[in-house]
This record gives sequence, C-alpha cells and structure tokens, in this order.
Amino acid sequence: MKNLNLMILVTVFAITTGCVSSDGGGEVTPTTNQELINQINDQISNLNTSSSSTTTTSTTAVETVTARYNWKSDEVVHRDKIRNSLVCDANGAYLPDGTIVVLWCLDNGDVFSKVFDPKTATWSAGTKVTTVQSTDNLKAIAHTTVISSELGGVLYAYDYAGDLYVTFYNPTTAIWSTPELLETDETNLVRYVDVAMNRSGDAVVVWSQGGLRSRIYDSGSGTWQPEKLLSTIAEHGKSVIDDFGTATVVYANGANLMASTFNPLSDWDDGKIVSPNGAVLLFTKFKIPGVELDANGVPAAYWVAADQTNYVLRSASYDKVNGVWNAEKTIYTATGEIEKIDMAMSKNGTAAITWQDTDNNKYVSVNDNGVDGTWGAPHEISNLALSRDIFIEMDDDGNAVVTWLNFSNIGTVAYNAAKKTWVHNTSPGRSDEIAFVMNKASGKGVIFKINNAIEGYYPNTQYYQVISISRYE
Repeated sequence: MKNLNLMILVTVFAITTGCVSSDGGGEVTPTTNQELINQINDQISNLNTSSSSTTTTSTTAVETVTARYNWKSDEVVHRDKIRNSLVCDANGAYLPDGTIVVLWCLDNGDVFSKVFDPKTATWSAGTKVTTVQSTDNLKAIAHTTVISSELGGVLYAYDYAGDLYVTFYNPTTAIWSTPELLETDETNLVRYVDVAMNRSGDAVVVWSQGGLRSRIYDSGSGTWQPEKLLSTIAEHGKSVIDDFGTATVVYANGANLMASTFNPLSDWDDGKIVSPNGAVLLFTKFKIPGVELDANGVPAAYWVAADQTNYVLRSASYDKVNGVWNAEKTIYTATGEIEKIDMAMSKNGTAAITWQDTDNNKYVSVNDNGVDGTWGAPHEISNLALSRDIFIEMDDDGNAVVTWLNFSNIGTVAYNAAKKTWVHNTSPGRSDEIAFVMNKASGKGVIFKINNAIEGYYPNTQYYQVISISRYE
C-alpha cells in the first residue's frame, strides 16, 4: 500500500504539471490527462486483484487459560467488639464433603470454633474448644497447627502457656474432644509446633522443648506413642506421615540436615543425613527446612543452604529401597537470603515450591517429575516489597494455588496443570492475617482472614475484629 500511495502521489504531480516522460524502456507514457487517469485505474485494479489472491484470513481462536476455580465473596464467620481480648490466630480445615472448620484464639488463651455444614449451608454457633484458662494474658497460644484427614477428622495442636495440648474434632458427632496434654516438661517452654496426619487419621506431632521432640498418634487404638527426643540441639522440625503410618521428621542438627523416621512396626531410627555438605542452614517463618510426600508416599525434603557468597534452595527425595537420601537438586541460587518457603506435591508426582529472596521478589517453580526431576525456571509471581507469609497448596491433579500478603492486600496465582501455565487470578480481597488450606481431592480451598473494622463517628466510634473466609470454588 505504501508503493501504491507513492505511485498515486507521483502521478498526481505529473497530471498537475502536465509533464511527459519515458519509463527508460522505450515506452512513452500517455500524453493526455485522461489516458494517464485510465492507466492509473487499471494499475489500481491489478493491485487489488493480486492482493486479494494472496491474502488469507486466520480463523484460529486464541485460547484463554484459566484457573480451576475462582475466589468467592467474603463470608463473615465471627464479628465482635474489641474489648480486653484480641484475636491472635485464625486457621481451619476444608473437609472432603465440603465441611469447613474454622478456629480462632484470643490472646487470653481461649479458643473458639465454628463449622460450616454443606448440607444445610449454615454455620454452627461458636463453640469454646479449650477447657483450660490462663489468668496471665502474656501466656497466650503462641503456635497453632490444624490438620485434617481425608476421612474428615481434624487435629488441633496448640502451645498454651508453654504447654502442648491437642484436641480432635469428630465430624460425625460435631464435637471437639477434651484437650489432652502431650508433654510433662515443667522446665522448658513448648515452641514451634508442627503436625501431620494421613488419610486414616494417624498423626505425628513435633515440637521444640529443650530439644526436638515428637509423638505419634495411632488412630486404630486411639492412643499416643511415648514421647521421642529426636535431637538435643535442633529446634525447627517439619513432619509428614504416609498411609501406612510411617512418619518422617526433617530438621537441622548442627551443620547437617537430618531426617528421622518412625516405623509403626518398630520405632524411631537414629536419623539419617539428608544434606552431607555441612552447609549452614537458615530458618525463616519455620518453613526451612520442610518435607512433603511424593506420589508414592516417599518423603521429599527442601531446604536452604548458605555459604559465604550464595544462598541455595535445594531438594532431595528418600530412596526407600536402599535406605538413603538421593542426590540433592538445586532449585534456585541467590546472593541474598531466601525465605518464606513452602512446597506442595500432588498424587501424580508434580511438585511446586514458592519462595522469596531478599530483593522482595517472590517466585514459584514447578517440577512435573517430582523432586528427582528437573525443576522449571523460576516464575515471578510478585515484585512488591514487604510481603508476608506465602502459602502454596496443590490438588491431586497437580493444580496449585499460591497466596500471600503484601501489606494488607492478598496476592494469588494459580497453576493450570493441563496447560502448564500460571494464571494471575482475581485477588480474594484484603486482610491483616491469612491462612490458606485446600482439599486435595476436589482442589477447592478457603482463605481464613482477620480484619479490623471501625464503625460510627467520634465519640460513638466502635472497633471490631472480623473473622471471615473467602472460598476458592
């Protein structure tokens, strides 16, 4: 079209000036204006015919990749005026039948619960879960963990006034059990509680109290195994338990990354070295090191190792046949610290891990062949500063959801396993604190939120704390 415009421009110039020229090949151009106009029309017609014969119209539709589900509007679970006690934690579980269990604690040590019944689409009245009460507000619940089995049972473990308690929720009777004290140490305070549960309801609880300790729950007999001291110097432990009741706890024991295994037919082993390179291991938000179960129920560990110049995010899986940990895989290397790490795995062997480095960029990487395969290139999910906890959950098919807090804004990104693509979906809103859980079978999830609200004008201003949820369905 540019050549055509140029030709018309030159020709108009020739008409207006009345010039006559030769094309250099012996053919003389028309000598009258009308002949010149006729020739121009013929050339334009030929160009249009040539263009129409070579131009095709594409009918291929652009495919839109979407997340498996969308975030729903907020549902208020609990709302109360701010008086002497403040809400200090909110968490819960999403059961296979759609039941949602919400727990929250107050800074005076009271713990309450509400349950959503999918059959009636209603919330229960608030239930007080704890039966012990402290008179010292400084002795509040510092660390809480909620975990559920695929049968619907929920285990709630919490550090109350330096002691470790557990209580079970029975979805059939809709009753919480009487809290049970798991340890009797009167000298050291409980810290850094972690819990894992298998599909049958067997569980492992790990905590720090003058060393790293653990107890196993046998759902068949309804009893707890005796306490086991795993390490005299370790503090942070992360645990998993497979469907046969075999539990694994990963922890830093001095300069080595270690893993201790409980065999339900015998007892705990003496621990095996996962990372033998002697690297200094770092801990941030109690997510380093960590452990998940792969498609075959094999433990897969992840951690950060540091030398004088680099921080390296690594992973390794356990070889059950030979009883050793496989060679380490490097996921990411940074010159600054790597923190806020979380990993999830699916039944089909897909693994995904999230982290943040100290330049405040947040990343996620996927390995479709488990931790022994090749990790994909880091995908940046956010470059905003001052982010808080990052959570990742993955369903059985490998679809993942990542959530995090940036100031009070909730960021979220979803992984479409079929298309192997990350989708930045709509934010589920704002919150001062979040926790995120998913039902792995359905892929549906829920975010638990705590927000402060102000109503009215001075001098009649009222301050509230609101616990709400946002469903991913």
